[in-house]
Amino acid sequence: MTIDLENWCALADLADGQRVVVEAGGPQSPWVRWRRPVVYLDQNLWVRLTQAVHTPHKVSETELAAAAQVFEWGRTLRVVFPLSTGHLAEIGPARIEYRRTLVPTMLHLSRGWQMRDINGVRADELRGMFSMIGGAEHPGRFAASNVMTLDEGALLAASTSAENPLAPGDGQVHRFVAWITAHYGAMLDLEAVDNTRGTGLAAQWAAMYQEFATLLHTNPAARANSRKLILRRQLMDYARQVEHAIDTAGVDPTLATAWLGSDNAPDNFSALPFAGTLYEAVHARVRNPGDAWNAHDFVDMHYLSCASAYANIVVCEKKAADYLTRAWRRRTGGAKLFTSLAALVDNLNPPPVPAIIATPPPTQYHS
Repeated sequence: MTIDLENWCALADLADGQRVVVEAGGPQSPWVRWRRPVVYLDQNLWVRLTQAVHTPHKVSETELAAAAQVFEWGRTLRVVFPLSTGHLAEIGPARIEYRRTLVPTMLHLSRGWQMRDINGVRADELRGMFSMIGGAEHPGRFAASNVMTLDEGALLAASTSAENPLAPGDGQVHRFVAWITAHYGAMLDLEAVDNTRGTGLAAQWAAMYQEFATLLHTNPAARANSRKLILRRQLMDYARQVEHAIDTAGVDPTLATAWLGSDNAPDNFSALPFAGTLYEAVHARVRNPGDAWNAHDFVDMHYLSCASAYANIVVCEKKAADYLTRAWRRRTGGAKLFTSLAALVDNLNPPPVPAIIATPPPTQYHS
């Protein structure tokens, strides 16, 4: 690994001869000060990009051309493509052949950018919500720059409210190198991760919402009160986070409980960027009894909901895009949603690299 202090990056040489660039964060980093469009790719799009390089016969001509443009955006530093814990969860149990080609593609395009851990994002949103209930000023933590970030370990971090761990000096370089070594080493490890427990918990989560869908379909009274019921269910899903948020916000628990039980609670909760999007997406889906829930829906619904709240663009499957569209129908904001690389390329014209960015050493990626 080579640290390029002049260009605020590291050059990491992979075992197969590929070279990837990892951008460094911190208050002085030009990568942080320059706001590029943030495009969050669902796992199936990362797979498609990998196929475009290694098995192009599996990709349509239209998507092949679009994939080439996406790689060009990566090379010319015009777009940010962050990774999340959701991506890691999906590649962890995958077979060696799958990981060997997919992971270098992800590391090459992501360049160290991450979407912060969704539990930390939600914790900050809840704390901000309860602070306002108690009459405090909005903490202002809902900025996309706190969620789509170069902070080391952000995709595993507990909270977005922690101070940026990077500061000028030798300590910054040490932390940067330690993070790259740990994160990239784990991703490049070809040994599959046993995720049986996680899959089982996700299956239980899906089964619970499948039962909810059946209840709303067969019980008119429940369907009429569905927004309150789904909110109550979601608050139970992360009850400890709710309790901690109430405590750290300094709001009277009695006041918070009364607020959560009020008629306005669903609409007020819906205003939260990530937690509100997840709530609205789950609510829309639960009201569709014919749509079966599966374990993999847990990752899709949680991480795509967060991405749609804080990225500029999300590219995902049509079904996910449909529910996200419904989730934002009642609200303002939200990322643009596309379902193919071709649609992304047709609708995005990222700005050129500004003068504040030095030209980093070229990557060596065989695309």
